[in-house]
Amino acid sequence: MQSQAQTLNRGFVSRVTRGRPWARMKIAASLDGRTALHNGQSQWITGAAARDDGHHWRARACAVLTGIGTVKDDDPQLNVRAVDTSRQPLRIVIDSRLETPPEARILEGGNVLIACAVEDKERAARLSAKGAEIVVIPNAAGKVELPQLMRELARREINELHIEAGNKLNGSLINEGCVDELLLYLAPSLLGDRAQGMANLPELNDLAQRRRVIAGGSAQQGEGRRPEVAHRRALAKEFGVAVVAQLWPELAAGMLLQQRDDAGFRRARRHRRAHHHRVRPGLGRDRPAEIGRAHV
Repeated sequence: MQSQAQTLNRGFVSRVTRGRPWARMKIAASLDGRTALHNGQSQWITGAAARDDGHHWRARACAVLTGIGTVKDDDPQLNVRAVDTSRQPLRIVIDSRLETPPEARILEGGNVLIACAVEDKERAARLSAKGAEIVVIPNAAGKVELPQLMRELARREINELHIEAGNKLNGSLINEGCVDELLLYLAPSLLGDRAQGMANLPELNDLAQRRRVIAGGSAQQGEGRRPEVAHRRALAKEFGVAVVAQLWPELAAGMLLQQRDDAGFRRARRHRRAHHHRVRPGLGRDRPAEIGRAHV
C-alpha cells in the first residue's frame, strides 16, 4: 500500500524528500534513436496520434521545460491543446544568454519562466513585458545551474516536471542527475548516422560507465489487460498493417533512469515485474499506474 501510494504521488514525494520535482523526459525518435536531422529539422518524426498522446503527459505535469535551441528551431507553444485541462502548466525555458525572441509563441499567454545565466536588463525587460518571469541561476561555465534550478522549482511547489528539449539539453539534464524517467515515442523510420541522437552525453571508454535504465510498459505489452489499448492502436493506423507487422507502430515506452550496481538493478527489475499490472485513473482516460519503477 505504501509503495502504491508513493507511485501515485511520486512528484510530491520527490519534492518533499529530495527537494526537487520528479522529472520525466519525453523523446520522439526514429528506430535508430535519432530525434532530428543534422540540420535540426524534427517536424515531424512521429505522427499526430503520438503527439496528441504527449499532451496527456503535459497536462499531468506542473511544468513543461524546454531549451532555447528548441524555441529557436521549432517555435513551440508547449501548452496543452489536445486534451481538456482545467489549467495550463508553467512553461520553462533554459536560455543562458536570454536569446528568447520576444515574438516566440511560447510567450503567448504568459505563465512562462526563463532561467538564464546572465544579468541583461535590456533583454530581461523585453521578455518581462511579454509576461515572462526571469530567474538568473549561473554556474561556473556561464550556463544555467541545472540542479539549483530543480531546487528552485521545488521551492515553487512544482511536483512533476515534463521535459521536451533537444539532444544537448537532454544530455546536460541527464548528466547532472536531473532526470528520473524517460518517455520514448519510437517511429517506424530510420534517419541515419548524421542525424541527431536522443541525448548528447559524454563519451564512454568502458561499458561499466553506462547508465542503466529500467524498461517499463509499452503499447505492445499486456494488451489484453491494458485499458488504453484502443488509443494505443490508433497510433498504428497511419502506417498500415504491413509496416506495423515489420517495424511496430510508434511505441510509447517508459523508462526510469537507473544508476545502481547490477545487483540493485536486478532487484528493481524484479520489483517492477511484480507490480506492472496496476492501473490508476488518468486525465481523460485510464493510464498505466506506472511506466517503470525503481527506488530513487
